[in-house]
Amino acid sequence: MVLGFFVAFLFGKLPAQEGTVSERDLLAQGRLLDAQREMLLGHPDKAGEILAELARKDPSNPGIAYAYAEYLARQEDLPGALREIRRAKKLDPSQKWYAITEAGYLEKAGAWAEAAEVGKDLVNRFPYEEDHYLQWAYYLIKDGRPGEAIAVYDRLESTLGPTSDLSRKKYMLHRGMGQTREAADVLEQVLRRQPRNTEVMYMLAELYAEAGATAQAREWYQRILDLHPGESEAQLALVRLGDPSQGDEDPLAGLARIFGDPQADLDQKIKAIIPYIQEFARDGDSLTGDRLDDLAGRLQVAHPGEAKVASIMGDLAFYRGRLDSAIVHYQAATRSERQVYAVWEQLLTACSEARQYARQKEWAAKALDLFPNQARILFFLAEAQIETRQPSEALESIQMGRLMARRDGYLLYHLALLEGRARSALRQPDQADLAFDQALSLNPRGPEAIAWKALSQRDPERACRLAGEAEAIDARMPLVVHARAWCSLLQSTPKGSIALLQDLVKRPWPHPVWIELMGDACALAGDIPQALEWWQRVHADGYGSPLLDKKIAARKYME
Repeated sequence: MVLGFFVAFLFGKLPAQEGTVSERDLLAQGRLLDAQREMLLGHPDKAGEILAELARKDPSNPGIAYAYAEYLARQEDLPGALREIRRAKKLDPSQKWYAITEAGYLEKAGAWAEAAEVGKDLVNRFPYEEDHYLQWAYYLIKDGRPGEAIAVYDRLESTLGPTSDLSRKKYMLHRGMGQTREAADVLEQVLRRQPRNTEVMYMLAELYAEAGATAQAREWYQRILDLHPGESEAQLALVRLGDPSQGDEDPLAGLARIFGDPQADLDQKIKAIIPYIQEFARDGDSLTGDRLDDLAGRLQVAHPGEAKVASIMGDLAFYRGRLDSAIVHYQAATRSERQVYAVWEQLLTACSEARQYARQKEWAAKALDLFPNQARILFFLAEAQIETRQPSEALESIQMGRLMARRDGYLLYHLALLEGRARSALRQPDQADLAFDQALSLNPRGPEAIAWKALSQRDPERACRLAGEAEAIDARMPLVVHARAWCSLLQSTPKGSIALLQDLVKRPWPHPVWIELMGDACALAGDIPQALEWWQRVHADGYGSPLLDKKIAARKYME
């Protein structure tokens, strides 16, 4: 309790004559205790009245002014608190606590320039107290004056001597201001005092690398290797920068030399390979993919059973379109004792891409147990439930997902699409339309929403109009092509459907709906043997239905 502290503070310092305390001081002490009691009883207004009365009756007592200031600050009256603490400081300039308290009030008010002035005064009065320098510098930084803060750190260093913490603060400020040379000077000064400090050498090397001073960066990485020849982070950094000692060797070849070394740090290897995997994901160069596969294989040999390696191999397989392999690697990575959400999301994404919906549903349920606050898992779960003909269960997952997604517009858009699909499966066309309209309110030109809305229609004219709108936005999107093919079927032009579906069914992971639709189109075109082949393929892939059974048995298209 502030007042309790202050009673001891004030009356422990009152001047006494021959061991006595004046009656006036005793009365003030009693009233302060009354104020403290009122605060404890939850009567701040009564406590304030007592303190205001004391301040009026004894305006020359700095201690009472301080107590009143603290009370006003607790009541969020910062102007009043500043008025009283400045009065206390004026009455007793020797008491540094008043100045410290004033600076605290100014900080709370965001008055950084005024707080910096108080900090400066404290440093001038108490030049051997480190905290005052650090507080002054902090206020200067908050006031947008980092250069002046550095000068304060320099002054502290010249007064009390250099420290690692001070050097780090100065380095960060110089770096934030884009002053590479000055930041490097700070680090080099540290190294003159601590010539074997590899942490600082790394900071210096990275600083030079970011500034494009490759030769200086290489020099410092090499110094690290001179001290610690097996330091994999420095080795990998030299590979990235292009080590002249290796001639014209390209970076991936340089990585290969290090990746096979089981003693080299795995985290540093992964840090080195990730940018190349990201580049491959964008460009898709097959030769680069082969070389990255080789690097991943070396990692697997050097670090067998590591979940991080399995995740890297899963990423490479995913970006190369080898979804079955990606799923195997991601599943291996999920067996790690340390569960990582990103790996589970990649596993579920690979299942979705590969149309392995039964496994997707199973693993989404497991992921939800591990990461109950990740709304995207509910998207994967709902999608798998729709695809495995559980639309009612999907609606429950979608509702939960919405509650967790909050303001994630991207996720809310896709959850609305899933709701529309689930409503369509439940033969609730009006509610399906509302869900697709909700999706379009989040993304008015979303081709997926328009295409799914087209697929939910039974009016050929409206369906075809919507499919045309989606086609105008993205004619190559598989879902849009699917909607156009279905509309051709509604318009009794099966050959048009067949032409549109040919490319879709040749894809590595064609949706079973596309294959069944191709069978429908062939049947309507009169090619029953070909229709049966397509329908039976859907059965073979595990996506049969009573309606499909009727088509096969009757050897004709049925709605």
